[in-house]
Amino acid sequence: EEDKVAVVAHRGDDDEEDVVVFTGRRVVVATEGPAAADLLGEATTTTTTRKPVGTVCLYFRTDEDPPSDEPILYLNGNDDDGGEESTVVNNCCFPATVSPTYAPAGQTLVSASLVGSFDDKTDEDLAAQVKAELSSWFGAAFVGTWELLKVYRIPYAQPNQEPPTDFSRKEGDGGMGVVYVCGDHTESATLDGALRSGQRCARRVCEELLLRKKE
Repeated sequence: EEDKVAVVAHRGDDDEEDVVVFTGRRVVVATEGPAAADLLGEATTTTTTRKPVGTVCLYFRTDEDPPSDEPILYLNGNDDDGGEESTVVNNCCFPATVSPTYAPAGQTLVSASLVGSFDDKTDEDLAAQVKAELSSWFGAAFVGTWELLKVYRIPYAQPNQEPPTDFSRKEGDGGMGVVYVCGDHTESATLDGALRSGQRCARRVCEELLLRKKE
């Protein structure tokens, strides 16, 4: 039908026959920015073409009690100038202070988050640097008991929204008439921004379909 668009989804990377075709009157691309750009063949906003903001999350365990029973998010308050002595830890917390089920009985789970990808550092080197930094926060004796559990590297944690940014597609139009785009890369890089983008996109689609129905 003239009012419908076909979307081809490949199940595999190389098998051209292994595809699924979906048809609909409107298509909403609700993905992260780079995936949306790949699907549409163009950048959705200026943030899509920039290197994304990555993060690394490190988890440790210890048999020692946390420094406080309160659910506190410890932030790095250092005046970091980006030099050789720059710190890497952005924040740290002890998740079991929020819910005891996050750690086995008698053990403490430690979570440390970093901003950046740190591709030049191994997990072991990064963990050693994190422990060295956090020793000044919580004391060397306490941090010395920490055992590394897992390092999670998340290369696309947020879209890069350093100025200047361009959110000219405020109504979520993907520029293809029946294809619409939503996500934090079209709004502020926050959960709230992602939700606002989705709501606005859904509203636009409903308005378009209602208008065509009246015609």
